[in-house]
Amino acid sequence: MKISLANLLRSTVLASAVVVGAPALAGGVDELPKAIHDELYNPAMMDPMQPLGESAYRNWKAKKAPPWTIGYASSYAGNTWRANVMDRLQNTLHVHGPGVLQYPVNSALDGQPLEQTELLQVKWAERLEFDGQT
Repeated sequence: MKISLANLLRSTVLASAVVVGAPALAGGVDELPKAIHDELYNPAMMDPMQPLGESAYRNWKAKKAPPWTIGYASSYAGNTWRANVMDRLQNTLHVHGPGVLQYPVNSALDGQPLEQTELLQVKWAERLEFDGQT
């Protein structure tokens, strides 16, 4: 299975959508850095018909320490037209601050198969900006 860095980051974008995709203007939003708050919770971009409230996961605690595996399922994924539209709409990733992304791979970056699964690790020092073009 060949996994490119672009596909890896696209998967991360989808996973991020699960975490930050639901709008909420209640507890915790005021704790976000101003730049993130202004970009994600711009009142001009919010749907006035969408009920807004505190996330049910605000005080959620993981049972285990990282690294975590995040699953994503969507009815859009089975429909190629919807999947392509979703990919274009969500094919960006913005991470403010340093971080590490780890992903198990069974092929090298050149597509050659590996003898055993290895962990691909991507590190950044200040921020990660992915536009889906690479």
